[in-house]
Amino acid sequence: ELWRSDVLVALLSPGATAADAPPLCREELWLASSHEPPLPILPLLALPCEVPLLIYNLHYVDMVGWQDSPAVFPAGLEQLERAIRAQLDVVPHA
Repeated sequence: ELWRSDVLVALLSPGATAADAPPLCREELWLASSHEPPLPILPLLALPCEVPLLIYNLHYVDMVGWQDSPAVFPAGLEQLERAIRAQLDVVPHA
């Protein structure tokens, strides 16, 4: 459930962000950003795609090429883990 989360990891790909894609990804981004307080969003770019305007200015983990390069996937996961840990350090816990 989104509201029980401390961080939203947004997995970005054409299937999630294209204009004709089901709106679930965009709806979750909107809900996270409009929550009070806003839920931190960590975008993860899995495949080249158009990044939704709502999170366009956020720093994202770039894992494009993970299928072709064995080094990209573990490096991206490490970067994602650091970003999540950094967010958890600043998110108040209930």
